[in-house]
Amino acid sequence: MTTIIIMKFKIADGREKEFESFVEERTRIIKKSPGFKQIYLLAPLGSKEYRLVSWWDKIPDHESWVRKESYELSHNMDHAGLVIGTVPYEVARVLKQW
Repeated sequence: MTTIIIMKFKIADGREKEFESFVEERTRIIKKSPGFKQIYLLAPLGSKEYRLVSWWDKIPDHESWVRKESYELSHNMDHAGLVIGTVPYEVARVLKQW
């Protein structure tokens, strides 16, 4: 069963391009993670909240990435203050594909 993770990011004013570059950099690493399928960065019209949508084979595959990612980011101050607040997310599963 494919699992989809939808994360919402509110970005500090004027740092949108930095965020986009940061996501592109992290994507090169995430592509090597077990169970990873694909990822999209969305910028909804009329909003400053980005969405990062990723597809995984199983929830534990994503959880493993999050543990690794959280550890690495907690030790990386290069992008301090880039994301405002917490990062809410939703987990979904694919029921049907047409």
